[in-house]
Amino acid sequence: MYLEKLFRRHTAGKTEQFFSLAIRLYFWRVSRFHSTIMLTVIACVISDTVSRIREV
Repeated sequence: MYLEKLFRRHTAGKTEQFFSLAIRLYFWRVSRFHSTIMLTVIACVISDTVSRIREV
């Protein structure tokens, strides 16, 4: 736990920058193909949650 906290403190800013950059690059690369899959998954999840709410 202690080492993890130290590591997080030390690399917090750098990792955030790196991850945001990596995510941007990733989505830019596969945006066309990936966005359709994501939209489908999100739509399925939303419909599933709505049906569960109606059941309750």
